[in-house]
Amino acid sequence: MQNKAIMMLFLGALLLLGCKNNPITSIELANQFLEENNQHSSVSYDIDYQIKFFNQIQDTTKVNAKVDLIRETNDSIFGGYIWVTADSVSTYYNREALYSINHATQ
Repeated sequence: MQNKAIMMLFLGALLLLGCKNNPITSIELANQFLEENNQHSSVSYDIDYQIKFFNQIQDTTKVNAKVDLIRETNDSIFGGYIWVTADSVSTYYNREALYSINHATQ
């Protein structure tokens, strides 16, 4: 019982000592993100989004997309290669042209 009390006091002290009020501005946060992002040569992520078309009042289309970005500093348009796959359509940018591949029609 005494060990539990000592452990609780120790964890409480760590919690109180570890909490700092260090406010950060939105500009500082954006700069931190850019600095960390510039260290990576590629980024991959998944996106879940919804589309509501004007002619479909009751229905909303849900889409999941996978995005791969490969950094190429010489590219002035997007800054590298882009590969986006959403459902059966892939869109690819290779620094020269933009391609759209519909896998359902092949």
